[in-house]
Amino acid sequence: MNNSYRSIAKANALFGGVQIYNILVGIIRSKIIAVILGPEGMGIMGLFNSTLDLIKSATNMGLQVSAVREIALASNDNDTNKISQVSHVLSRLVWITGMLGVFVTFFFAPYLSEFAFDNRNYTLHFRILSVALLISQQTVYYNVILQGMRKLRLLAQANIIGSTVGLCVIMPLYYFGGYDAIMPSIIITAAILYIVARYSAKGIKFESLSMQFKEILCKGGKMMTMGFLLSLTGLMDMIVAYLVKIAITHWGAVTDVGLYTAGYSIVLGYVGLVFSSIGTDYFPRLSVASNNKEQYNNVINQQFELLILVLTPLILIFIAFSPWLLHILYSSKFVSVSMMINWLAAGMIFRAIAWCPGFMYIAKNDTKLYLFIYVITIAVELSLFIGFYYFMGLDGLGISFFIMNFLSAIFTIVITKWRYGCSFGKI
Repeated sequence: MNNSYRSIAKANALFGGVQIYNILVGIIRSKIIAVILGPEGMGIMGLFNSTLDLIKSATNMGLQVSAVREIALASNDNDTNKISQVSHVLSRLVWITGMLGVFVTFFFAPYLSEFAFDNRNYTLHFRILSVALLISQQTVYYNVILQGMRKLRLLAQANIIGSTVGLCVIMPLYYFGGYDAIMPSIIITAAILYIVARYSAKGIKFESLSMQFKEILCKGGKMMTMGFLLSLTGLMDMIVAYLVKIAITHWGAVTDVGLYTAGYSIVLGYVGLVFSSIGTDYFPRLSVASNNKEQYNNVINQQFELLILVLTPLILIFIAFSPWLLHILYSSKFVSVSMMINWLAAGMIFRAIAWCPGFMYIAKNDTKLYLFIYVITIAVELSLFIGFYYFMGLDGLGISFFIMNFLSAIFTIVITKWRYGCSFGKI
């Protein structure tokens, strides 16, 4: 048991260190963007990124999650042929889904511009930005291989190098280009992450295989089915975030979108990195243990204890020092969202409670139940977000986030207990 905790702690420490570094890089990047572009510039960039994330979520078929599960299971069995097959199929699927993203963005660019900005002035921008979707989907292939095979040091290396190089390139772009640097910075960042991920995975070799297109679709059926359902949930997340920003734009102003983006970036971005870093190792381990009740309860409980230990002091810092953090990380113009940040930070505790057992839906490939629950959750979440914003402004968004995560924690515990026998505190 101690060895198990030590292994988890080691992996968490590795990616925790990486994410701390990424947080520092993100702080510098956000500060530069906030000072140079101001709230309006952040609002424009937020709408670009939200639109691209929405399309990516709709077209990438959830391969970044479903393929990790398949690679992890094959790697645990030491089945080199199966790993090579999954790798080969994935390498083709990322091209197919990447081109689908390019097609959708390019041909629907006028409508995307009109929906996001109430005009078609950004049509060309969206068409050029479609390239970033193809590049990002190619990056998925290498990250999935590294994560699924638990090459955590290589994945950590890719994160650090990508963040550092990206910052060094983006800083002068914004300094000299201002608003005009928003579009090229998105594409360049995607290209840097791709190059670094490919370089980090270059030492991993697979058997040479040749497959027909029908065979690729047949062997990739499980990944595609699971990934499609997961992509629907990811798409719903993006739709909620997108509609909230559109609602703010229509009922408030683009400046409010910038304030909202800044507040959410601090908590969901920086605190969310903790979830991301821990999930990098947690999901493959849980997938391997998913057929043994005692083992997956051990994995869930051990991960939850470590997650709370890491998360609690960080959340308390955000609640206690949110005005100063906003002033330091952005500028005095952003201090007005400090109350929203307090509610967001408090809500992250309940997100942690739901997060650990919530991975069981995916580890068990129980995607239909997962999708059903998600549809209900998203409907409630969107209603709360828009309703609270309409009556209470930006502070209302923080309160609705807290309420939503509190309800989610309760329902996740009840459902996973009923469905899988998951229990907190029983190791």
